[in-house]
Amino acid sequence: MHLIGGGIAHLVFKFFDYSTRSAFLGTKGPNEYSFRLNGLLGQSNGMKNLHELIKRCASKIPKFFEGSFGAKFVFYRAVDWQNFLLLLIPNILLRHVVQREARGSLKSLVKGCNLALRRELTERDLTRIKW
Repeated sequence: MHLIGGGIAHLVFKFFDYSTRSAFLGTKGPNEYSFRLNGLLGQSNGMKNLHELIKRCASKIPKFFEGSFGAKFVFYRAVDWQNFLLLLIPNILLRHVVQREARGSLKSLVKGCNLALRRELTERDLTRIKW
């Protein structure tokens, strides 16, 4: 859980966060960045806008949910980052990713992490994995 939640998910967040993404821009600059976002999330305060979207959706989260989307991103625990990766990226963030290839890669990453977190895999699950 900590590898995927605190490691992978937190790193993916840094790809999108305007204040930390500069480490991933490379030599092409921000206009050619693979994980560029559009709309409100593509602005310099995009992650603040994302947090506002999350807070508006909080009433729809079941009470038995163990994570906390109410906390600011800097206070997320591994379980919160894991939920960010498995729930927020596919349901909110993916539609704002500009490049199609980056969207596909993120979908594959989320699917792989979802499978890795299962207690057991079925034969059907194994056929879903692309080698």
